[in-house]
Amino acid sequence: MDDKKKVPKHIKEFFDRDKKIQQLLETTQDIHSLAYSKGLEAIKDKATGRPDHDKLEDTAVQDSMIDKMIDHYKSSAIEKLSELKGTGLKAPAKGSLEEDIFLQKYVGITRSRLTEIVREAKSGYTQKAHEKIRDDLMKQQEKGLKPLRHAHLEKKHIDDILKYVGVGKHFEAGNIDDVTNVVGLLDAYKAKGELTLSDLAQSDLPKYFFKKDAKDAMKKLKDKYKTGA
Repeated sequence: MDDKKKVPKHIKEFFDRDKKIQQLLETTQDIHSLAYSKGLEAIKDKATGRPDHDKLEDTAVQDSMIDKMIDHYKSSAIEKLSELKGTGLKAPAKGSLEEDIFLQKYVGITRSRLTEIVREAKSGYTQKAHEKIRDDLMKQQEKGLKPLRHAHLEKKHIDDILKYVGVGKHFEAGNIDDVTNVVGLLDAYKAKGELTLSDLAQSDLPKYFFKKDAKDAMKKLKDKYKTGA
């Protein structure tokens, strides 16, 4: 992507929102990883200093691990919220409905859900198991956050987006009813730095979005791909 290229205000806001969301996702991923590290303190072998997962067969040890993880989740969430809303914020009480609502909203997992997971896994709640759960939670969070990147964009911005990514001449902009149809072009442009007719030919955009000469050219490209010529 050309950093010197003039970026329309609404498109710049899209990229700014995208950056903030990526930063939030990376921070949340780090919080999940550190939570497990904190939890390991509950199963540390006193002699070796290493984690002993067999200790998790004991419900009391499970509870200790869960407490340490949840404490980290809450303190991390409070820290991030304080950056936005100022100091003086307090985490909800342990085991309360408010605590679960707070954790669900800002971390993506509740005490009750984490308890279910650890109770079921017991000694099998290894770092690998935790990372799988973390990755699933991250996918859910990303799915919920991504639409916020383009929440400010409207149909009237479609033409600006097509021109900005350099493919406006190939489209019948009036045939595109929803701006979400072209948001992916901004992602592709950011990743590649430019978009070509070949890129469009490999997209899943409907044919009626394109001008006739573009459709004809893309058909030739697709036929070329099929024959390997």
